[in-house]
Amino acid sequence: VLSEGVHITALYPTLSVEGDGVRVLLQREEGGLIEASLLSENIRIRTYNNNDANSELALDPELIQLSLFPGTTDVYELIYPVNVPFNRIEVSFDAGLASAFEGLHVYEL
Repeated sequence: VLSEGVHITALYPTLSVEGDGVRVLLQREEGGLIEASLLSENIRIRTYNNNDANSELALDPELIQLSLFPGTTDVYELIYPVNVPFNRIEVSFDAGLASAFEGLHVYEL
């Protein structure tokens, strides 16, 4: 339900290793900029070890790496460091972001 936000979950066959992070590819359907500050206020990233939540990342706009994905003009790559082992990631967008970025596509986690 859009009023409650939306989420997407990715499962991995093995646990992450030290130095791994979360990488999300995003694109606005109508093109345009995606700002790190708006994402940090309206996105939640949780990591899990199997079914046990082990981290909810506090997205600091200073730590978010947001750049155009190589070879594209409108696909953004969001990278954020994670300090715990995980094999599942859940990315949630609250209703504010969903309405601000209507037509936001997530290509890859």
